[in-house]
Amino acid sequence: MELYQLRSFVAVAEEGHLTRASERLFSSQPTVSSHIKALEEQLGLRLFDRTTRGMILTDDGQIMLDHARTILNQAESMSRKASAIKTPEGGLFRLGINNALDFLRADQVVAHMVERYSQMKFQIDQGSSGAVLAAIARGDLDAGFYEGENEYDEIDSTLLTHIPISIVIPRQWSEEFQEPDWAKLQTRPWVFVSTLCSYYRLIERLEQRHQLRLDKRFEVSEDQASLSLVARCVALSVLPVQHVEESPLRDRVAFWPHFQHAMPLHIAYRHDRAHEPRIRALREICQEVWGQTEERAKQAELVRPPQRLSA
Repeated sequence: MELYQLRSFVAVAEEGHLTRASERLFSSQPTVSSHIKALEEQLGLRLFDRTTRGMILTDDGQIMLDHARTILNQAESMSRKASAIKTPEGGLFRLGINNALDFLRADQVVAHMVERYSQMKFQIDQGSSGAVLAAIARGDLDAGFYEGENEYDEIDSTLLTHIPISIVIPRQWSEEFQEPDWAKLQTRPWVFVSTLCSYYRLIERLEQRHQLRLDKRFEVSEDQASLSLVARCVALSVLPVQHVEESPLRDRVAFWPHFQHAMPLHIAYRHDRAHEPRIRALREICQEVWGQTEERAKQAELVRPPQRLSA
């Protein structure tokens, strides 16, 4: 029995769906499915009922879930103890990113971390903001970048900046969408990176506010794929303004002029680890790279720019 099998088991049990569990684990759906199958064979139990609505725990699976969580918590505790014993110069640092390295300036951050901790190894995992936060809460990541809101009490974060984002439409549809008619957004399909993405959750709030029912038809692996579908007149999307302006596809798309939003970008870490030298160093470096001191970060929280959800 392997710990990764137990992690997959717990993730599927909590998400109730293989696709969401695989994203949360930064893994593929076939890999997670194979972990579950292998664990069921080793235990001689059926852990899930597979239905059209997703993966439903059996009675046996519910009993095993409590044991699996206990084992994983003990393993994580042992790992943290080992990290505390070792010198901070070495060891593995697991960083989560929710966007491209250069967009987050995470490449600069890692370069500065290497200068301070020359023996440290790095594991960098990419996923949506929701997946990064969940991984930090579980202890699968030491820290990570995320946009939007943090719903975890056990996670602290430091504000770095605000990312301008906008609804992006094919340039050929500009005349169709020139009026500030939110209902018009229902007439075309949409593309998103993930249901755990902060942009997806923002659009859900817009739906509620404007009583919309959007056609969320496409899910892709990264922002560039979303932009490509928009440029091909396939769908609408929500993307960082910088991504669009720097893309070779920028002349084939346009911003819907009736929406703007400033999405907060944070570096996150568990509250009970905020005092660790490596976490403190990461926080300081992130603030240096983004040009913010502790005091400026606090001021930014107090006087952040307005985040308009509607025109």
